[in-house]
Amino acid sequence: LGGLVFEVLLKDLMTEMMTAMGSAVNQNPSIVPIILANLTMSILLALLLNRFDVSTFKGGVMSSVWVVFLIILWFDIWMFASFNFMTTKMMAIDIVSNTIIGTLVGGVIGWIQGKIS
Repeated sequence: LGGLVFEVLLKDLMTEMMTAMGSAVNQNPSIVPIILANLTMSILLALLLNRFDVSTFKGGVMSSVWVVFLIILWFDIWMFASFNFMTTKMMAIDIVSNTIIGTLVGGVIGWIQGKIS
């Protein structure tokens, strides 16, 4: 889902943002840390949604939206404070796009938990 959003829908904007980051961007990123990062967020959401007793797609979406939004907001504010290249435009795009992705993932997790329980 992230590949679709960032590599297809926001491709030109992502290219502009990566150029602004200059040498801070890894030009040849390893897929393993990317997979591990996504699995970590998925496990966090699965644990929380299980704790919230979520068992539907809609329940997963509704329960995960604030969790994901706050995590992404924290990260982007930290990035904005720590790195010169981070702009408010970059923050806004990152917060909105990652919140949408994370919320949809939460919906899928909720749906799966409903099927296995």
